[in-house]
Amino acid sequence: MNRNLSWKWFVGAAGFISLLLAGLGVARLYATGGAYSSTEHGGNNVNANAYTGVNRIATEPTIACAQCHYKHASYSGSSTGGPYNETLFAANNNAICYNSTCHGVANFHGSALNRIWPGQTTYDLSGHGSSTALYYYPITGGRQTKLCLQCHDPHGASDSTNGVYPRNTNYLEQNGCYSNNSTANAGCHGNNAGNRPTNAKDVYTQVTKTYKHDPALATKIHSSVESQSVNSGAFSGANRHAECVDCHNPHLSKLGTHTPGSTNPPGNVISNALLGAWGVKPNPWPATPGTAATLYTAFELTDTSASSTEYEGHLCLKCHSYFAYGASPPAGQTDATAYFNPNNPAYHPVFAAGKNASMPSSLLSPWTSTSKMYCSDCHSTNETVSASVPDGAHGSINAKILNKPYAHTDAAQPSTDLCFTCHDYAAYVGGTSTASNFKSNSTTNVHFTNIKEQYGCDSCHAVHGTTVKPHLIAIYDATLFPYSRITAFTDRTPPGSYYAKGDCTTRAPVGGEPNCH
Repeated sequence: MNRNLSWKWFVGAAGFISLLLAGLGVARLYATGGAYSSTEHGGNNVNANAYTGVNRIATEPTIACAQCHYKHASYSGSSTGGPYNETLFAANNNAICYNSTCHGVANFHGSALNRIWPGQTTYDLSGHGSSTALYYYPITGGRQTKLCLQCHDPHGASDSTNGVYPRNTNYLEQNGCYSNNSTANAGCHGNNAGNRPTNAKDVYTQVTKTYKHDPALATKIHSSVESQSVNSGAFSGANRHAECVDCHNPHLSKLGTHTPGSTNPPGNVISNALLGAWGVKPNPWPATPGTAATLYTAFELTDTSASSTEYEGHLCLKCHSYFAYGASPPAGQTDATAYFNPNNPAYHPVFAAGKNASMPSSLLSPWTSTSKMYCSDCHSTNETVSASVPDGAHGSINAKILNKPYAHTDAAQPSTDLCFTCHDYAAYVGGTSTASNFKSNSTTNVHFTNIKEQYGCDSCHAVHGTTVKPHLIAIYDATLFPYSRITAFTDRTPPGSYYAKGDCTTRAPVGGEPNCH
C-alpha cells in the first residue's frame, strides 16, 4: 500500500475516533469498556434481571453500540433528523428510551422480566414522570427530574466493591434516591434542601435515625423480579432487606399520602405514594382467632378509590408475616396476621373495621368506632409531616419506628404517648370524662378512678390485637404480653351490667410492680 495513502488513512481514522470519543465522553468510554458489557443493556443477568440486551435494530448485532449510536446523521439512507449529541439516533431525552422496540412497550410491567416499569403512558402520569422540577447536582442549571437519565445510565455503572448496579442505575439502590456524586445526603431525597427538587422530601434524615427500615443494611439482595411465592426465602434470613423500591415504585407513585381517620376513601386504602408496589393478601384469613395466615395472594397496588380493598397493611405483610419467613419470624418479631386477623375478638382496624361498635366518644376526631387505619398511623416519623418531612415508616427516634413514645410504665401513662393520638387522654387518665365502657356504675369510669395512678396501657391491653378477649384485653403471656397483669377477665356491657372487682383476676406483682387488688 502507498505510504502516503496509509498515513492519510491513519490520520483520518484517528481524527474520526477522536471526534467520536469527544462526543461520547470519558464516562461513556469507561462504560463501554467496563460496566456496559456486564449490564442488562449489555445482555447480562444482574440480580436475576435477565435480558438478551439492546436489540432495537434487527440489522445490527444485539448489544452493539450501533443500536443507539450512529456514525452519521442517517441510517440505511434515511436521515435521522440529526446530528444529535453523542451520535445518538434521536434527541437525548426520554423519547430515545420510549422507542417502540425498547421501553415504549407497556406489557413489560407485571411480566416475569419486569414488575417495575409500566410503560411510557403510565410513567408520564407518575410523580417523577410528570415533574418539570429541575434537578442535577448541583441543582442550579439542572435538567428536569422526569428524565430517565436522572436515575439511569444506559451504559451502566459499577464500583469495585459491589460490581455492576442493577437496572442500569447511576447509583446503587438507595443511593440513587438520596445520594449524588458519592455525597450521601446530596440527592433528590437527601437532607441538603438546596439540592432537592420541588416537592421532593428528605428521606435520608429518617433512615439515619436510631429506629428505621434501613435500606443500607443489604446490598444487591433486592430484585424487581424477586419471588412472590410464600416463604420463598426472598425476604428471610440473609435475604431480609428493605430497599426503597420494596415499598415505592418510582415509575408509578405520585405525590400524596393518606388522611388518618378518613372515610372517603377509608383510612386503610393505599395512598398515591404506594402505587405500583406489590403486597400480599391472606387468602383466606384463618377462621380460628389468633392463627397466622399461611396462604397468600400477591398483587400489585393500583387502586386508591373509595371502594378499594387494597390496603397499606397488605404491603407490610410482604415482610411481616408467614409469607416472608414462614413459622420462623426474626428475633423480637411476631406474625402480624395472628393479631390483625379479622376473626379475632379485637384488633386495631388495619384490615377491617373494629368490633367495639358500642365504644363511646372516647376517640379524638376524626376517629370513630368504624374508622380504619394505616400501620403508619402509628409507625412513622416522630417529626411533624411537612413539605420536607415525609410520612411513613422510614425512621423515628422512638423504638419500633413509632411516631410517639410508647413504653411500659407502673405509673400514669404520659399524655404525650402514642395511644393518646387517637384516644382521649381525659377518658383514660385525665379524670375529666366518663366516656368509657369500663364502669363500675353509671358515673364511675374505672380507668381513671382505680387505674390511672399506677398502671400503663399495656398492663391490661394489647396493641395490634387479641386472640381471646374483646377490647384488646391482653391475657398475660411471658412472651407475647409480658407486662399484662391480667390472667382472667369477664366482659360486661354497660349500662346493662357494670364491672366489679371479681371480673378481673391478676397475677402476683413482680419486682416493683404495684398490687392490682
